[in-house]
Amino acid sequence: MIRANQRVLGRRRRGITIIETLVMMTGVAVLLGMTVIVLQLAMKLEADSRGRLDRAGALGRLARQFRSDVHAASGVEIVTTDPKRQPGLRIAPGPNRSIDYQPQGDGKLARVDTVGGKVASRETFIVPQSGAVRLSLRELDGRRFAVVEVDTIARKNRIDPVRTLEILGAVGKDVRSLASEAKTEGGKP
Repeated sequence: MIRANQRVLGRRRRGITIIETLVMMTGVAVLLGMTVIVLQLAMKLEADSRGRLDRAGALGRLARQFRSDVHAASGVEIVTTDPKRQPGLRIAPGPNRSIDYQPQGDGKLARVDTVGGKVASRETFIVPQSGAVRLSLRELDGRRFAVVEVDTIARKNRIDPVRTLEILGAVGKDVRSLASEAKTEGGKP
């Protein structure tokens, strides 16, 4: 009788049962499902950050060019060429030269440099994830500023409010500083 018990105890199970296999497969399926969700979130965040980076780069390039043009201007005026379109901005940096900024819609702003009545260059600034672009003139503390306003658009399935980004440029800033330098240099013996 002792030998029969030893035989039963001596038998060891080799392999796994189907229930253990199903439990393991369920665990792996849950882990894979969680991995897919994490990857989708990471891809969404990457796309969102890429869009923000593209918008920041385009706005930075537009801001540098716009401020440079406005700072060098001797005059700036609002121009309406077509009543159906947003008014544009005409910048006069010197005689026989004008730079026109004209909103094109859907986050596009055209810059046309005209010298002697002929188009010297044309550039279109495209700001991703943006809607309306507006141009205006403002008086702040006795100084005149040209303004570009860009509305950001909320992405699908987001509740972000529409935000307006502004680019301001002081009209004639460089012209005034050159004039003041000329006065101070002219007074030197």
